[in-house]
Amino acid sequence: MRKIFFLVIVLFAMQHLSAQKFVLMKDTERIESKDSCVYRVEGYDQLISKEKFRHHIVIRSRSLESAWLDWLSWSVLPREIRPFIKKCEPGLARPMFGPRRLFNTYRGLMLEFVLDGHGNIITVFFYVSKEIRDKITEKHLKKMYNAIMKHKMPLPVVEKILASNKEFYKWDDLSPDSTRIRCQVDIGEQIEFFEELKNFDWQELKEIYKEREKKWKEYQEKKWKALKEREGCTN
Repeated sequence: MRKIFFLVIVLFAMQHLSAQKFVLMKDTERIESKDSCVYRVEGYDQLISKEKFRHHIVIRSRSLESAWLDWLSWSVLPREIRPFIKKCEPGLARPMFGPRRLFNTYRGLMLEFVLDGHGNIITVFFYVSKEIRDKITEKHLKKMYNAIMKHKMPLPVVEKILASNKEFYKWDDLSPDSTRIRCQVDIGEQIEFFEELKNFDWQELKEIYKEREKKWKEYQEKKWKALKEREGCTN
């Protein structure tokens, strides 16, 4: 039944892709800021929201799991709007998925991806700062959206995301058909970093993120070891 429902969604999207219209969501419970404009494809995301799935996975931007989506977001970003994003101040509140608040702000422009468990991109939401709303037009959104929808997340990346979450949450019944994946990519926060990369491809970005995570784990291990040693001295 779910496969049939997803097929209906895909056919709906294909029929409306050329005539898509981005609507401004003025009221949404998931965004906490009055300073953001949230754009979604009319009709498409409302249909998606009616889906019922057992497992929803949220992957963090600027992580090894999100490297491909970070790369894709930057690759489709029109050059003419980059200067406007760079002028924005960070600190706009982003919507939360549950109580965790690891990275709860964004700068200028943020893309929210919704994927199925096979790596197909279902839709993309755009969060735009009100201060540059007149600079990022529907034409820009359509250009980015159409370019994004031509891609599919590489299978090894999807499999790693599913495997790590299955192990962490003890989801024995997790499968591609039972899963939806979401990720929010903060373009503005990384724009200067992306501009400095010489050969921008996602494999390069993956290696950079891998090195970052390695250093972070080493730091955490040293911190934990020092804490245990201090506790040992006080006992």
